[in-house]
Amino acid sequence: MVVASNFVAKLIHTHRRVKQLEQRVESLIDLLAVNGQHNDDQASTGTPASVFTATVETDYPVASATTAYSTPEETSANRSKDYGQIPAYDPIEAEMITEDHASLLLKQFRESFILSFPFVVVPASANVNTMRRHQPFLFLAIMATMTFKTPIIQHALAEEFKSQIASRIIGYSHKSLEILMGLLIYAAWYHFFYRPKNQQLSVVIQLCVAMTQDLNLAKDQKDKARMLDPKRSPREAIERSSAEKRAFLGTYFVVAA
Repeated sequence: MVVASNFVAKLIHTHRRVKQLEQRVESLIDLLAVNGQHNDDQASTGTPASVFTATVETDYPVASATTAYSTPEETSANRSKDYGQIPAYDPIEAEMITEDHASLLLKQFRESFILSFPFVVVPASANVNTMRRHQPFLFLAIMATMTFKTPIIQHALAEEFKSQIASRIIGYSHKSLEILMGLLIYAAWYHFFYRPKNQQLSVVIQLCVAMTQDLNLAKDQKDKARMLDPKRSPREAIERSSAEKRAFLGTYFVVAA
């Protein structure tokens, strides 16, 4: 009887925690939706708004050659709009680290850190210059994590990364696989950035959950296929890329952990 009572109590506690998390995620999604509507209103009145380019077909999603990004919902019809650009922060241009040092840190991340968090993989074909041009948000997340041997530099890069989160995700409702991967790295090694009086890990994790939902990574692939093309056969499911699958599992991992 005691064991059964304890089991029931644990189930009730788990159910309550899940409900709390769902409520927080829904509140966050509502906030992002409001911000997205606000930016749409700005665009309609001539005020520029920025967007991300998300390419999630391959393991290494490559954006446009510029630092402007477009959301997955962007179509060829609205690409001609005069969207403003949010400048990507480049720690090398800012002279926080050298290119050689960044290459060493990227190699260390690719070869060692993946062993403890195999949900964000940087392919061998991606070098420092490639990531700086095409995945600046992810590159900044990696550099902020890997500079743990120089706390002053790491703190400065972490502050810049948080500014990018605020402007891109909260301010302009950007969403892409690259952003999700950057958030996952930041969350996985949050102990490097932890400040007792300014702890924001729960917010970062909720942003990861919201991003997976915005990118439809949590949807059944048959439903996703029908949503994109109503005439598509239910059997013609859209296969997720390896990067998408890893990001989805990584989000589940950080939430559960």
